[in-house]
Amino acid sequence: RLRREGERDPPTTPTGAIGHAKCYAAIPDAKQKNQLWTRYLQISTLNLHDISASMASFHQRHPCQRHLLAPYVKLFFKEVRRVFRCKHPHLALQFWEQLFPLHRVANSSRTLARTLRLIEALGEDEKLLRRVALDGYDELLRAHACREMCWVQSGTASLPQEEQGGDLSDLEDTD
Repeated sequence: RLRREGERDPPTTPTGAIGHAKCYAAIPDAKQKNQLWTRYLQISTLNLHDISASMASFHQRHPCQRHLLAPYVKLFFKEVRRVFRCKHPHLALQFWEQLFPLHRVANSSRTLARTLRLIEALGEDEKLLRRVALDGYDELLRAHACREMCWVQSGTASLPQEEQGGDLSDLEDTD
């Protein structure tokens, strides 16, 4: 439907292009998500309006997209150092701000562990990434604490095991 609408009324204005990019990125299709992810890793231009809008819509919180987006959490941590080394700082910051898996609070223990491992692995020359990773870690830690507090206030002792991240054995990278 989006493709037909784009043909009928092409997104010729900046606002139209941004809206089209957001809608396209939000579609729950594995092939499309993979194409977008590849595009995000290949960007080299500073004209970020449409790519930033697309990145902002990539992670959808809808339950039907949870499994579709799960592989991109690991890919994010695999690629983020290269992005910060090879891309303009503004592009790298957009990559972090839009694609850091903060939305996965339900699995925040895993994301916290991955973020902490990233921070610990950073060298002295990776100051910008260290700063944003520490900020992301703190933000995720606060979100996790708020979620835990809500569970406690609701009369539940703590988050269910699957909400805490459960088995962390998948943290081992095989590459």
